[in-house]
Amino acid sequence: MSYVKEIRKYVRKKLNFLLGREVKICPDLDIVTEFHGTEYGGWAIVKGSISSGSKIMSIGVGEDASFDLSLIKTYGCHVHAFDPTPRSAIWVNNNIQSKNFHFEPVALAGYDGTIKLFLPRNKQHVSASCQQASHIGDDAFDAPCQRLGTLLDHLNFDKVEVVKMDIEGAEYTVIDDIITTGAINRLNQLLIEFHHYFSGFSATDTLKAIKQLQNAGFGIAWVSDSG
Repeated sequence: MSYVKEIRKYVRKKLNFLLGREVKICPDLDIVTEFHGTEYGGWAIVKGSISSGSKIMSIGVGEDASFDLSLIKTYGCHVHAFDPTPRSAIWVNNNIQSKNFHFEPVALAGYDGTIKLFLPRNKQHVSASCQQASHIGDDAFDAPCQRLGTLLDHLNFDKVEVVKMDIEGAEYTVIDDIITTGAINRLNQLLIEFHHYFSGFSATDTLKAIKQLQNAGFGIAWVSDSG
């Protein structure tokens, strides 16, 4: 069964490339990385770049903090995590006991204030989005939001080693903001999941965002197996 699923996944990906819905992203930096977390919720960082005193921000937790907890276990560092979704806050409260994991129910956006987030149609799913899509329903809630520079100031971080950003479509306006305001200069590593497959976004949006980051001095060190 898993073999059939892999074939379907491969065919679907190739079709999306042909239709212009998918983006071909390849590393352009020759840097050794190390992977932390589960296959679903894991990410790679530059190998040997973290220590116990490193500043880590994990934005978009959902119900998988395996990346954060792996960094804490491996290096003894502190992780500052953010997710405005009520279900995520409940999950964190019930499942994470580490004193090095610090959670705040705040969204990341390209401005400070309040953001309307729409809940997924499937009640088994957790991630809310600022953009309505085929998998997103009409139920919504207002959440407090802050720009990245504001969060850094709030934490008294002049620089941060790693920022993980899985924010369900809000990454495009956030990238615009951190480049415009110069907050990007306070980051060493930026881990992003792009959501161009959501209706309302496109592969062009992701290609533009990647170009913006490259023009700001960033390169691509790692891409997940799923792209």
